[in-house]
Amino acid sequence: MREKDFSIGEYIVGPASRRAVLPFAYPIIAADGRLQGIVAVSLDLEKYGRSFLATTSFPKGSTINILDRNHIRLSRHSEQERHAGKVDLPDMVCHMSLGPPEGVFIATGVDGVRRLFAYRRFSLQDGASPYLFMPVGVPEKLTLAASRENLVRNIALLTGCVLAVMLAALLVANKLIVRRLNRLVERSRQLGRGDFTVCAGIDYREEELGKGDRIYALSFYGEKRPLLIDYIFDPQLSRQDNYNNFHRDGDVISAEGYVPFPGKEGRFLWAKAGPIYDGVGKVIGAIEILRNITDERRLEEELRESEARFRMVIQHSGAVIAAVDLKGKFILVNPAMVEMLGYSEEELLRMDFQQVSHPDDIAEEIEKAVRLLKGEIEGYRQEKRYIHKDGRILWAMFTATLVRDRQGKPHYFIGQAQDITDRIRAVETIRQMAYHDPLTGLPNRKLLADRMQMAQARAKRHGHLDAVAYLDLDGFKEVNDVHGHDIGDLLLREAAGRIPGVLRQGDTMARVGGDEFVLVLPEIKDKSDVTAIAGKVMNCLRRPFLIGTHEIIITTSLGITFYPDDGEEQEILLRNADDAMNQAKQAGKNTFRYYQ
Repeated sequence: MREKDFSIGEYIVGPASRRAVLPFAYPIIAADGRLQGIVAVSLDLEKYGRSFLATTSFPKGSTINILDRNHIRLSRHSEQERHAGKVDLPDMVCHMSLGPPEGVFIATGVDGVRRLFAYRRFSLQDGASPYLFMPVGVPEKLTLAASRENLVRNIALLTGCVLAVMLAALLVANKLIVRRLNRLVERSRQLGRGDFTVCAGIDYREEELGKGDRIYALSFYGEKRPLLIDYIFDPQLSRQDNYNNFHRDGDVISAEGYVPFPGKEGRFLWAKAGPIYDGVGKVIGAIEILRNITDERRLEEELRESEARFRMVIQHSGAVIAAVDLKGKFILVNPAMVEMLGYSEEELLRMDFQQVSHPDDIAEEIEKAVRLLKGEIEGYRQEKRYIHKDGRILWAMFTATLVRDRQGKPHYFIGQAQDITDRIRAVETIRQMAYHDPLTGLPNRKLLADRMQMAQARAKRHGHLDAVAYLDLDGFKEVNDVHGHDIGDLLLREAAGRIPGVLRQGDTMARVGGDEFVLVLPEIKDKSDVTAIAGKVMNCLRRPFLIGTHEIIITTSLGITFYPDDGEEQEILLRNADDAMNQAKQAGKNTFRYYQ
C-alpha cells in the first residue's frame, strides 16, 4: 500500500523470532530532490494486536486476527488460546475472499465460538490482490441485546479506528526518525566544513575528540594520531607510521593498522575512506569503512612461524631436502643437498631440477609431476640419478609430494632424496660377480645360457640362423709355463679386450674356462657372414701382445656350429662347436672349421 512517498510493504517473518512484522518505509528527499536515505520501520503484528485489545472496550471473548494472502493466521489475540500459524476455517475464508473489500459475517472460530466478524482486506495498491486480512470478532450471544445493524456499524467503525491508529503511530515514528537523521546529516555537513568540534550526538570528552586540529586521541588508540578519514580532508597530511599498506587511489584511501584496546587484546583493522560530495561536487563529508582482519593477520603470522619452523627443520635435517616451484626451479635447498651435489646454495637456487638430473630419468619424473598436479596421486617414490658438479653419477631414492595453498591450488613441490649410490654399486658388484667372469669381466656360463636362450627365441620367431663359435688360444699353456700364470692372466684379459672390438653390436663373448671362449652370433643371414667374423677374430689375435716387458704372439682356433641346423639344445650346440674347434687344431691351428 503506497500513500504518496510513504510505503507499506508485504509482511515478513523474522528468522529468529518467527513473528510476523509489517514493514513501512519513508524516503528522505534533499532540497534538490535527490534521495538522501530511507527510514524503515517494522510493526510487530503480535504486539500490536495485544496492545490494541488492551486499550479497547471489546466484550469478553472478542478476537482480533491478522491473516496473510494464503489465509495463514499471523496473529490472533483474545482471552482464549492463541492459534497463530494455522489456516483459518473455510467459511471465514470464503466470506473474506469472495466478499467486498470490507464487510461483516457470522462464523464459528477455531475455538468453537460463534462470533460476528467485521473484516477488511489490505492491498499494496488499488485493484491488486490482497496481502493481509484483518477480521475482528465479537461473540454472537453478547450482541443479541443490541441491534445487529448498530453492532455491525460499530465494528466497522472500530476497524477504521484501528487503521487510523496504525497510520498515526507510523507517521509519528517516521517524524521522529527523520528529525534525528536530519540532525545527523547537518552535523556531517559541519564536519565536511572542517568543524571537528561537532560530536554528532556521541558523548566524547573534548580532549579526546580534539579542537578542530584533526588529531584524535580516542581511548583505544593510546596516542594522538590522524584517523584515516582525515587524509580525505587534508591530502597534504603525511602518512603516519601507525598505518601499514597505506594506499591512495585518487580520492579513496585504504590502509591497515593495529588498534590497542585498554584491558583487551588489540585488533588489526583494514580501513577504507572516501569523500562525500554534494550536487555541485563540493566535499560535504567523508565515510570510512572498517573491517576486522585480526583473524587473517594472526593466520598469516602463524603461517610465517610455521614456515620458519619448516625451514629450520629442513636446514638441520641430515636428509637431502629441496623445494621446487611449479616450473621446476629450486626455491629452497638444504645443506645436505649442497654437500651431495657439490654445488653451492646460491648456484642451486639459480638452477632447475633437470640440470642436476640424469637425462634418462627426466621424462619419467615429469610424467609423475603432472599426475601430482592433476591430483591423480598424492606423491611418488623412485630411484633416480643425479649428476654431481664434477660429473659423477649419484643414485638416490627420491620421494616427492605437492604442497597446495589454502584454496587447494598447487603451490610448490617438496622433495626428499637419500643417497643410495653405495647400495646400487654393491648390487651391481653382486650382479657382476654372479653373471660375469671375475678375471676378464666377460659373461660367464650362466649369463651365456641366458643370451643363447634369447637369441634362439628370436631366431625361431623370425626364421633366421644363429651361430655359436667355440675358440681357445693356441700355445697358451706354453705362455703359462714360460712366463708364469700372472702373465697368462694378463694375456687373457688383453685377448678378452681385443675380440669384442671386431664383433657386431648384439654379439656376445663369454669365457667358459681357462683359455676357452664362446661367441654367440645371432641373426645370421648367410654362413659367409660368419666366415668374415672368424677371419677378423683370428687377425686381431695375431698381433703381438706386450705384457710388461714381454712380447707374446699367439693364435686361435675356432669351431662353428649353427642353430637350428646343427641342433636346438644349448648343450648339443656347445658340444658340436667344441668338436669343430678340435678339428681346426688338428688341421694345424690358427684356423676355423664348421661342424659337420
